[in-house]
Formats: sequence, structure tokens, C-alpha cells
Amino acid sequence: MSAPFTPTDEQRRILDHADGHLLIEAAAGSGKTSVLALLALEYAAVGRAVLALTFSANGKAVLADRLAAWNPRLADKVTVATIDEVCEAEAQRCLADDRLSVDDGWALDHVLPCVIERTNEAFAGDERHPQLEGHAEARRDLLDAFRFIKQSLAPGLIGDEQDPDWIEQAIGDRPYPVWHAFLEYERRRAVLPVERRKRRGRGFRLAGDACYDLVRAAGQEGLNPPGFGQRYLLLDEFHDTSPLQLEFLSLWGRRLQRVVAVGDRDQALQAWRAADAAHIFPAFCERFAVRTRLPLSLSFRFGPRLAQLANALRSPSQAPVQGAGDSPGRVVEERRPLAAFLKALGQDPDAGGCAILARDAGQLVPVQLALAELGQPFRLHERVLPFWRRGEARLLQALAEIVAAPRTGETRAHAQPDPEYLKRQRRLLAERLLSLPGWLLGDATRQDLIDHIADSAANWRAVCEMLPRVPFSPDAGEAQRGRRSQLQAAIAALLEAPADQALGPLVRAFARAARLETDLAAYAGSREQGRARVAAWRHLVDHLDAQGFTAAGWLKRLADLERRHRYPSETARPGPLLSSIFHAKGSEWDRVVLVGLEEGRFPLANVPFAEEKRYAYVACTRARRALILHAEPGATPGRLLPLLMEAAQ
Repeated sequence: MSAPFTPTDEQRRILDHADGHLLIEAAAGSGKTSVLALLALEYAAVGRAVLALTFSANGKAVLADRLAAWNPRLADKVTVATIDEVCEAEAQRCLADDRLSVDDGWALDHVLPCVIERTNEAFAGDERHPQLEGHAEARRDLLDAFRFIKQSLAPGLIGDEQDPDWIEQAIGDRPYPVWHAFLEYERRRAVLPVERRKRRGRGFRLAGDACYDLVRAAGQEGLNPPGFGQRYLLLDEFHDTSPLQLEFLSLWGRRLQRVVAVGDRDQALQAWRAADAAHIFPAFCERFAVRTRLPLSLSFRFGPRLAQLANALRSPSQAPVQGAGDSPGRVVEERRPLAAFLKALGQDPDAGGCAILARDAGQLVPVQLALAELGQPFRLHERVLPFWRRGEARLLQALAEIVAAPRTGETRAHAQPDPEYLKRQRRLLAERLLSLPGWLLGDATRQDLIDHIADSAANWRAVCEMLPRVPFSPDAGEAQRGRRSQLQAAIAALLEAPADQALGPLVRAFARAARLETDLAAYAGSREQGRARVAAWRHLVDHLDAQGFTAAGWLKRLADLERRHRYPSETARPGPLLSSIFHAKGSEWDRVVLVGLEEGRFPLANVPFAEEKRYAYVACTRARRALILHAEPGATPGRLLPLLMEAAQ
């Protein structure tokens, strides 16, 4: 089969390699997916059955599109799937149960609330452990915690449930109630409550659960893995593999004739789900007796200067990146205040082709706030929420509604006339406010209150005055009762505050009484979502202080932003695209702006510098032609900024 492009010497060595299994260590922009696609077509051309696995739906789409574009006839002979899809199919084929396959949304709405309520009941009288939050983002974080537990402990799976050391390893830096919640979740997966059953459904299974169930059945229930139907296995995005997934691949891959895995260990950003390329790559070589590792170090995305930055961030054992892009690349250090820099960027006619990246979604909030104050348009990555739809801003909006609630004899007209929209908004705000653990509310009581607020358009003042009379768990300890009293006092202070008072100091006082930052960080793990949520909250409150917003002023600003976001002007010039680094993986732009390069923000404090370098590597290698590195003037630059500027010389 003739190649659709002329392979480089590195690529040709990979295509010609025929001696056993192979691991390809590829740099960003080096054409790893193209090489894998070409290899799949060459195998298919001589009648070999090929299974090509990726670890994301986007990766699957890219690989499938490339195969179809290069050779539609042979593309049909290559099976392309995500590892979750393969595990689901194998679970249906191999496991003797009738568990229902459900999506995340169903579990988040119908299972996690019950899990959280049972867990909070179990720890209601234990003052050593905090209560779990129950709002939508907290439930999502908890589900991710369950995935971390499963993905990281494949060899042992559920071990000694009473062994403190084993449990500490399982939950990482999360508190003990997460472990209790995990066990409750697994019990519900095994046998659903009768009212949730469909047909003969006994339990349920999410996509990520299928891999866990298969490996557990093979290790503890006598299942003899039948193996894959194909004898040639290609693995893309291998740096995102977890220990559990590697265990599945080794169990089901015993009769494979050829395994080729390609990945870039410096793009491994999925520690939140236990992916760890530093350990997975050698473990893969051991499991499959891989004798050969070949590099892909020639990047076609960027030129020599940006390649210098990539090499300053690469792991020492990796082959240096060589830049073969059509532009030498430009690196600029920008130290103007963020608002001034963004204002100038908005006047650039090419701003629409620019991407602004922040370390995480929390660090992206000040960029959105600054652009909102400037009245400049911006776009968001499809998986990044506008800041006003995040849980932290929802809570802030609920607190503003309480302060701005009409006093006796007053009325306040809503700017948004759509009653269904208002009902949805009230429900979201009520859910976020009433999910604070300090209320000690059971799930049924909380849901009744949320329904009351959403359905009756109840005045926030009346709702808050009713809260002290709502019953709570009789098993609550003295400290937890005291926390509820503090929370009630904090709400009372908001009700008593003058409507024209600055909102910032009011919400800071509320956050201290509610122990909000502790709760924001507790259940997501300290390195990812938890830190991002705390950062988002702090940026929002700092912005309130800086702009002097009152409650009514802040509510008006949020309504204006939502209206502009839902109904963008057709004549407005497109603004820059905003994304976190994690969500930017797999994308590239001519010009990239990396913001927040101050000490404590990027790199984060108390996080291994090697981990922060991987984030910076992904960010810098998204740029094709120009990279702008921004830090606030007067702030201490983080260690990454001087490292990158020195490498760019």
C-alpha cells in the first residue's frame, strides 16, 4: 500500500519494524496518529485483523477520519474504538449478570444523592469527618473520586476494607467519608432498589465500571478472559492509560501477535483518574515483553524556537524535540496588567485566531472577568463552562439574591421574562445553597425545599427565614450543630445587610462561617478540581471587591453576561478562544497566550514541579507560530516563566 505522505526516517523505522511488540515515545506534533493510521492500513492491506484503541472519543474520531480519508476500502477492515466501548462490549459478552448500562447523568441524578445521604447519615455524629456536599458539581467530583479508586488499584481491587493503610492508598488525599461513599456506591451497583429496576435489571454499570468489573471477575470470580477478536492491537494516547486499563489489556491481550502503543509521557495530565505514564510505560514493557522503544521527535507543528521551549520542559530521558514547522516561532514575555493586555489583544484584527490558556478552569475565571469588564467578546472551549455557570458563581449569585431580596412592602421585577428560565435558575441556585454540608439536611428534605423554591417563586428572604426551623439529623454531633448555628447566623447577617452595601465583604464573612473553601477542596482531590474550585471562588470575590459591586449590581452583570452568551451578536468580531490546558490537549492554534505565570498560580504551590512542567509542555506545544507568556507586573514570576524565557533565547 502506498503511503499518503512521505514518511521521515523515524517514521519509516517504525513502519518497517517487525520484531515483536513496540512502544513509540512521540513528541507533540510529531504525527503519531498519522503513523498509527498508516500502520493500521498496512496491516489491513495484507488481511490482518486490527483493533485500534484510543482513550477519548475525540481521539477515536481523529483516527477514524484519517483512515477513511486515506483509504475508505481498507478503513472498514480496521476496528476503531475507545477502551471504554470495548470494555462495555466485553462485559455484555463475558459477565453472567444483567446489569443495566447507564450513562453518567442517570447515576448522578438517581444514585449519587442516595449515596451522599447515606454517607452523611453514617458520619452525622462523628465530628472528625466533614459531611459530603450534594450539589451537581460535588456529585461529579465524587464520581471522579470513585473512578480514581478503581483505576489506581487494579491488581488488588477491593482489598481489606478495614485496613487504614490500604484505604489511604485507595482514596489518595480525599477524606475518609469518600471511601464509605465508594463502598455504598458499589453496593448499589450490585443491586438497585426495586423502584429503579427496568425489566430484570440487577444493578447498573457505567462505562468506566465495565473495565473494573471485567478485571475483578478475572481475578476473583474465575472468569477466563476470551481475548480480543483481533490479533493486532494499536494503542493511541497511551500516556492516558491507568493501571486498571493496563491490567485489562494484558488479560485480554494474551493471544495478540502484535501490540504497538504510542504516547507522550510529557502529555500525561490525567492523574485525577490515576493515569501515570512514568509507571505505566515500563509496566507495559514488562507485561508484553516489549524489547523495542522507538522515538518520534520531529515535530511538524512548530519551528526551532518553540522546540527549544518544549525541550526545556521534556522529561530528561526523552529524545529532544526537533522543530520542523513552517515558521521559526516567536516567544514574547508580557508583563502589562491583564486587563490592559487583553484590551490591546481585543483590538488586534487576528484576535479571533488566538487561544488564551490557563492552568485550570479556576485560573481561567479572572480572564473571563477581565474581558467581561472590558465588554469584549470571547469564546469558550466546548467543555469549559462560563464562570457564571460554575458552582462557585451559582453560590455567589444565591447569596446576592438573599441580600437583594425585597424587604417588606418592596417588589423587584426580574429582567428575564421567561418563567421557565427563571424556574430553572431558582432550582440551580437553591440546589447550590442548600447543598452546603453545614445545613445537615437529608436528601428528601433538601429536595422538598429546592422544589418549593423553584415551583413557587418563593422570596429568598422568606426561604432563609424558614431554614432554622427545618429539621436535621438527630445524630449530629455538638460541633456539627454548632456549624449549623454559624451558618444560620451568616445567612441572618446577609438578610440584615443594607441592599446597597458592597457585596464582597459580606460573602467573605459568609465563606468563613460556612468553612466554604475547605468544602470546595475536600472531595475533588487537592491537585485538580478542588484547587480549581477554590481558585475560582477567590477570583470572584476579589473581583467583587475590586469593582465594588452591590448585590443588585452583581445580579445585573450576571444577567447581562448570560444574555450576551445565549444570544451573541451576529455582527460582533469573534474574540479569542479561552480554555484550560487540560481541555486544550489535542488542539493547536497559530498564536497561544499562556496566562497566570505567577508564583503560586502556575506552578501551583505544593505540587511536584515535574507535574507542572507537563502542564506547561502541553500549553506551549499548542502554538504553531507564536507564544505569549503573561504574568502580572509586580507579582513574583513563577519558576516556569524564567525557565521558558531562558530556553527561548
